[in-house]
Amino acid sequence: MADKEREPRKKLVAKIACCASGDSLMEAIENALVDREHVVMVRVNAQILQQLDMLVDASICRSRSSAATFMIREGIKANAALFDKVAGATTQIAELRASLRDAVGEIDEDSA
Repeated sequence: MADKEREPRKKLVAKIACCASGDSLMEAIENALVDREHVVMVRVNAQILQQLDMLVDASICRSRSSAATFMIREGIKANAALFDKVAGATTQIAELRASLRDAVGEIDEDSA
């Protein structure tokens, strides 16, 4: 598709505010693509692939990779409460593990 054909779509899409972040769609995509330096390979089913391809075919995203990055970011933002709970739980788990290591270390030192 020629760049001239994409411009009207980009202008229309730029106005859509439907993202978990509250940003317009184009702002959310641009924000999702900032500082992408890590590679994660995932397998998806046919339905997810079709939806990623729709974003690419509609010239909303440039590639499947950028579409996936955008959707992952939006999914994380939409589930912020869950991630807050998980973060709290993992902090507690780390503290319990450290406490257990300290306790085991004390036992080893006593028996030495």
